[in-house]
Amino acid sequence: MLRLQLLILGLAALVGWLALAAPSPAQAQGGGALTIFFLNVGQADAALLDAPDGSVALLDAGDAPSGQDLLRFLGDRAVARIDWWLPSHPHADHVGGFTAVLNAGVPVVHALLPSPQYNTPTLMRQLGMLFSSGVDVQNAAAGQTLTLDRAGQVTAEVLNPPEPPETNDVNENSVVLLVNFGQTYFLFGGDIGTRTEANVVARQLANVGTWPPIDVLKVPHHGSAGSSSQPFLNVIRPRWAVVSVGARNSYGHPTVAALDRLTSVGAEILRTDQLGTIVTTSDGTTVTVEIAPYIHLGVPQPP
Repeated sequence: MLRLQLLILGLAALVGWLALAAPSPAQAQGGGALTIFFLNVGQADAALLDAPDGSVALLDAGDAPSGQDLLRFLGDRAVARIDWWLPSHPHADHVGGFTAVLNAGVPVVHALLPSPQYNTPTLMRQLGMLFSSGVDVQNAAAGQTLTLDRAGQVTAEVLNPPEPPETNDVNENSVVLLVNFGQTYFLFGGDIGTRTEANVVARQLANVGTWPPIDVLKVPHHGSAGSSSQPFLNVIRPRWAVVSVGARNSYGHPTVAALDRLTSVGAEILRTDQLGTIVTTSDGTTVTVEIAPYIHLGVPQPP
């Protein structure tokens, strides 16, 4: 009897150890982590997504003066190609830096572009270069789901704009992406305002019935007063809120009102003008944050 009891205890301990040692859902599919760099590009937006299998997506690219520094950053990361180019909208502070990437001949595989009704000179030049290089160019529309890596572990659901667009406003038609890896979620809001925030929430709830827990929100429109509305935040309730913003910028971003609303839902606010580049890493279950002021793209660094 004693031998049987010891055997049972031993099996129980082994099961417990296996449960503790079991990999996360994402790790179980091949290991590695998802890393997203929210780059310090001043009063602009740029983020680099580095998937576990080495696939790379660039979500906005900062303004034109950031282009050469962005190239140096890509070189430091040994980025040989960009699997997905994902601009939120064609304003210069979001796409200007990408021209330098194209001029340098960095290969691009796929591009998901905002509404074609906004034909800025910069976007048209870039579009011509993409077409001439044989890039797979698509137009963004709510309801699409992209696979951002070759291993199929990282996806991005397009939440905005709808097709056809509900407005002619370039900010409100920003491409909104919900990036998923395992059990972790990152929401990129472009420059949308309160009206589109409400529409995004309504569409998602109508289609899915619920919102996943948002680990990291890239705060819409640099924390302007007309974004990060209370109803929107009450639904998504992000754990961290990254504000990409320039120090002492002339717009007054981020506004006290937006920061107060983010704080009211328990979000920890991470500002590039105060902290520098912010690095988030997901193992598929949990997200960790590293402050990396040593990664900078030609803008004054936080003290």
